[in-house]
Amino acid sequence: MERRIDKLNWRDIKKLKKSCDLALLPIGTLEAHSITSNGTDTIIPEYICEKIAEKLNGLIYPPVHYSITSSLLPYPGSVTLKDETFEKLIFDIALSIKKDKFKYLVIINGHGGNNKVLSDLKKRIFLETGMFVIIIHWWVVGYPLCRKVFGKDGGHGGVDETAMVNVIDNKQVFKEYLKDENLYYKVVDGVETIPAPASTILYSENDGKIDLDIKKSKKYCNLVIEKINKIIFENIEKFRKYFD
Repeated sequence: MERRIDKLNWRDIKKLKKSCDLALLPIGTLEAHSITSNGTDTIIPEYICEKIAEKLNGLIYPPVHYSITSSLLPYPGSVTLKDETFEKLIFDIALSIKKDKFKYLVIINGHGGNNKVLSDLKKRIFLETGMFVIIIHWWVVGYPLCRKVFGKDGGHGGVDETAMVNVIDNKQVFKEYLKDENLYYKVVDGVETIPAPASTILYSENDGKIDLDIKKSKKYCNLVIEKINKIIFENIEKFRKYFD
């Protein structure tokens, strides 16, 4: 069954709404990513939403492609919004979602630069709309799974994000750029730069260097989706038990 509201007629959405009270909103950004496309942060949460919507009986709103890009903004094709612009955008979308009488808003976030604004915004959304809000930073949920499957930590444009894109659309994985001598940058505590010296940013000594093994990529992707689905399901069940 089609779950993306931009692909449905309003009459069909009205029918589905009789038994559906959960809205899914994927949010990313547009910025440079290692050897994958600039849309990496958006295509991953959108894909996750498409995989979990049926099981959770949710409807998917179109992804937000633009948000808060910082250290990678100087790279070609990267785009940013001001914090306040992004906040207003997401809040206005939430108001429209509430207009259609959804009780639960699940945001699947694909970009770390959005974390603080989204965290602050969830309380305002609840207070002004009454909707319960779940925010999933998918790669954070996936940290232990990345270690389990690949034996290493993830990173920006690292093994975890690249694995997801490798599964979703490997045409957006540009393998020839693995030859780039300046592919990786390891974050040094106490040092901040703009631009980041490379578009693959590693945060851990147990580095997240790219591994394109498709079997591992599929295993990791499936585990991430299963875990996110389980987290959302369990939280919604608790909300319904305690507040309905």
